[in-house]
Amino acid sequence: MVTKCEACEGTVSLKAITCPHCGHPGPKTIIEEFEKERHQKEKIKRMKETVVRTRSTCLNCGRTVINQTGKIESCLRCNNP
Repeated sequence: MVTKCEACEGTVSLKAITCPHCGHPGPKTIIEEFEKERHQKEKIKRMKETVVRTRSTCLNCGRTVINQTGKIESCLRCNNP
């Protein structure tokens, strides 16, 4: 199967890496780059959704407090932030 080159409008195979007439990236290369970019965006989205927990010690009573990233939680024993 063939298609037209976006740059020179010459005929290019769908499996071509570059246009044989002008060297413009072929359809296969453009699709691979699009898929790679989409995969990277999905990976970043999943990373943002991941909850990271940290441990700290309450300064008032000394109890270990587990906090989630982006959230300020108070100590369950003495309610000190």
